[in-house]
This record gives sequence, structure tokens and C-alpha cells, in this order.
Amino acid sequence: VGSMLKTPKFPIWLCSINGTHSVLFGTNQLLLSDWKMEHVFHLYFYNGQHKQMRTAHLTIGALDG
Repeated sequence: VGSMLKTPKFPIWLCSINGTHSVLFGTNQLLLSDWKMEHVFHLYFYNGQHKQMRTAHLTIGALDG
């Protein structure tokens, strides 16, 4: 995977899951400029559906030993 996919210029991805469009995004600007921040970071998932009461919070990181 190229470096621009691992650390994109803008951490926003548009997703289509089973025909439903969603947004996956990050809020830590250090993720944009420091590849070391990729060890553990947070993403948020929002699909705008009425049944989604709040934005889902995801923690992405390596598992410890």
C-alpha cells in the first residue's frame, strides 16, 4: 500500500457498505504529518441512518505481544 493511502492528505474516506454510503474520518492532524502516529489512532464512522444514534468510535492499533 502506498504512503498516501496509509497517511492520506485528508483523513476522510467515503465508504459504500451494502449499498449504504458512510464516512470514515480521523480528527488527529498529527496522523497527517507523522507516520509514527499510525501505531495507534482513532477513527470515527458515521452513516447518517436514523438507527445510528451516535458516531461510532474506532481505535486502530497494534496488539501487544
